[in-house]
Amino acid sequence: MVRYEPDSVEQLASYLATLKPSRVKDVKRVAALLEEAWPSFEGCDEEGMHSGKLQGRIGNVHWDPPTITFEIDRHGAMMMGSTRAQVQRWEVDLLERSAWPEKTYRYRQLSSRQPSVYVKPLAEELAGLMLNRVEDPRLRWIEINIVKVEISKVIPDKNVVRDTLVGRRKRFRAVLEGLLEEQGWHRIRANLYSAPVVKAE
Repeated sequence: MVRYEPDSVEQLASYLATLKPSRVKDVKRVAALLEEAWPSFEGCDEEGMHSGKLQGRIGNVHWDPPTITFEIDRHGAMMMGSTRAQVQRWEVDLLERSAWPEKTYRYRQLSSRQPSVYVKPLAEELAGLMLNRVEDPRLRWIEINIVKVEISKVIPDKNVVRDTLVGRRKRFRAVLEGLLEEQGWHRIRANLYSAPVVKAE
């Protein structure tokens, strides 16, 4: 006689059947069972999801037969420098053997926000150095009247989301160029500026 072995979805269902419909306390146990069963669910690869992302990252797990819902932190944005993780909510139907994410998300702050950068004082400082022809690591004098602003040294790109970095640098340039134009300087191209040429009498 062949002994019947329940598949991974049935093993998950058997464990959940011992629980009352409510928030699940033993999330680690459910995550382990869910990880084994995950490839069996239709929709399991939606939003780039796979079973290896479940263990240690799901929370707020609720059992409401025949469905189990959970939230999971998605860290894709953090790989790009964000301090927040996208929180997705999934619904798994054990009878239909389906798993689908909700289309609306929220965000969770996982690390300290980057400190604000106030570009006006920075621009005023750099403008003063440029007007007085001062040597500084953030400035590279190409000629006596032409200087390049080393923008990566003024506003570094370390651990900053790209959109935030672009916005900061854009605001900095706008303030700097306004200050320089008042003194007769002009922009040659991004980060490269020319002082007014004083004609000999």
